[in-house]
Amino acid sequence: MKALLDTNIIIDHLRKKQEAKELLQRLLIEGATFYCCDIVVTEVIAGMRASEEKETRDFFNDLEYMPTAYPAAYQAGKIKYSLSRKGVTISTTDALIAAVAKSHDLSLITNNRKDFQSIENLKIVSI
Repeated sequence: MKALLDTNIIIDHLRKKQEAKELLQRLLIEGATFYCCDIVVTEVIAGMRASEEKETRDFFNDLEYMPTAYPAAYQAGKIKYSLSRKGVTISTTDALIAAVAKSHDLSLITNNRKDFQSIENLKIVSI
């Protein structure tokens, strides 16, 4: 499995939350490759405690990166457009994260399934 890590799963892992650590460990054992994108990096760093900087940097260095290029940005706009027509609100950051996952055919690992469940054809893995 190739999977994009959402902000909350990275924070939970770094803060030693057992469920997150166990999920990521299990997926690694099963052969998963974990990816990250610039939006997630920005959100994690913005909420990082000063004491977490080295561990956070080390964690990010072990991930593969997917850029938020034009195709993902365009797809994020389409996601927001489509959902708004159905009366569903999604943040721009969540739409971008989902679009990066979809445009690279990655599953999304998140603790916030409800934030993404309305997005068609998005593969979600959650605790």
